Amino acid sequence: MLKSVRRAMGWAESEATPADASAIPEPVDEVQRNPFTDVQLLSGHTNIVRRLLRIDDTRFASAADDCTVIVWNYRTGRRLKTLVGHTLPINCILLLCVEADNTIIVTSSSDKTIRMWNIDRGDCVAVLKEHGGSAKCLVNLGNIQFCSGGKNVCLWNRQGQLLCSLARNEEDSDLTLMIRIRDNRMVCASSTKDLEVYYLDTQRSGNPRVVLVKKLTQHLETVRSLLNLSENLFASASLDGGIILWTTHTLVPVRVMNSHRDVQDVAHVYSYSVQHMIAVDERVLVAAVGHGFGMFDVLTGEALVKCFNAHLSTATQVMVLQDGARLLTCSADSSIRLWAPETENADDPNAVDSFVESGSQRGGAAQMKSVKAVCIGELVAHSDAVHALLLCNEHTFASCGADGMVILWKNGFVESRKRNELAKMMMLRQRAGAEGETLQEIP
Repeated sequence: MLKSVRRAMGWAESEATPADASAIPEPVDEVQRNPFTDVQLLSGHTNIVRRLLRIDDTRFASAADDCTVIVWNYRTGRRLKTLVGHTLPINCILLLCVEADNTIIVTSSSDKTIRMWNIDRGDCVAVLKEHGGSAKCLVNLGNIQFCSGGKNVCLWNRQGQLLCSLARNEEDSDLTLMIRIRDNRMVCASSTKDLEVYYLDTQRSGNPRVVLVKKLTQHLETVRSLLNLSENLFASASLDGGIILWTTHTLVPVRVMNSHRDVQDVAHVYSYSVQHMIAVDERVLVAAVGHGFGMFDVLTGEALVKCFNAHLSTATQVMVLQDGARLLTCSADSSIRLWAPETENADDPNAVDSFVESGSQRGGAAQMKSVKAVCIGELVAHSDAVHALLLCNEHTFASCGADGMVILWKNGFVESRKRNELAKMMMLRQRAGAEGETLQEIP
């Protein structure tokens, strides 16, 4: 049904369609289990929107190839600020600090500048040009300092002053991914197979420095995603599909998940490439794999859920809802799909099983159960590749994509109830006002 809808609306399907498109699950039609029926289109960008950032309980930001950042109120959908200053597409966006009237975000761009913004005022408070090229990744160090990575690695304070930098070798590819791990270290990835670990030596009085500690060489292909799982573990995933778990203390690989013998198909496409990873908790990892997704038990390395044909094209991101009861996936095929575990109570719309048992249910190191994922909803509004998803609150999430749109998806029942309550309050106020006027007219 989805494919016929797209053709009727003139939307293009991806060339990367799997050989057996009939294997892609269609949404279950017996019971309406998709709550995200209230859709709000937010217009403002004029080019591809690649990044979304949650700021606080009411605001989020979107960054696009039109060189702008827009700050939105996700409760109302109203545009609050448009941040203009970059002259080339924005590579990444970072929340540095949230303070009263002084919320600071940081953006980096292909124009080789890093900008710091006060989004409460809508002002650019600093333009940083000492990075030595285009910064491709940013990470918050938690002490009102941040680090940027690209051709070089640089450490900055909240005023935008360069504290120190490390010039990498000319032949090294630009860093594109960066996460912080324990003991003041960072793990970085570029367009190569290797990971680079840096140490931030801030103990030297007034003279901090960045030091390359080690290169990790376990992956077979380019690293595409990094994830902090806990204080003791982090994960890296690559083009060949391999997900490696590392100890943060010794930087030793402890487990490899999602490994496949034939990593390329006949068209030399990496069918199991991992584009994105998130953690449900310290034991469960979810990854966008190939055209679908997988859920893995970190303790055993076992796949709890495997749905690698979830979309017509590459799955770009995954998101967890309701503490693991639901999953969202988005794709280059322009679709967003909502997933639930297959349940014996499929006829009961109030039945909510979970992909992930709670810690008390599964009991420490007990083996977790594998489940089958069922598509319970198709969210169709984008007309091109969907690049990012952002959870705003329990009942609302945002998406963005190559069509230049930012879309808010809200729980239709909750929004309807809010509107009814608002209408009731307005009627009561009008009635109270009318009664007051009547009393004033009585002599």
